Amino acid sequence: MMRGRVALVVLSLALEAVSSGCERSIPAAPPGATPEDLEARVKALEGLIPDQAHIMEDVGDHFANLWFAGRAENWSLADFYLAETKSHLRWAVRRIPIRK
Repeated sequence: MMRGRVALVVLSLALEAVSSGCERSIPAAPPGATPEDLEARVKALEGLIPDQAHIMEDVGDHFANLWFAGRAENWSLADFYLAETKSHLRWAVRRIPIRK
């Protein structure tokens, strides 16, 4: 009975913490920003993202480590590298969503 009440209190506090940031509005653009300013800002931000070759190099490294972890039957490490490989593949698709 006590354990259920504690779980309920913890759950309600967690929900309150998560929902507290949901009502803040973020402006789409700074006031007075011109399209040229926004285009320059987008170009600058795109320059910070690694290119496709870097992402795929990480995928190769993670997949090699996954193979070695599986061969050593270290399943927790293999699970980690499988998740990393999947994550980086999703990142690669987000980086260049349309393939030619």
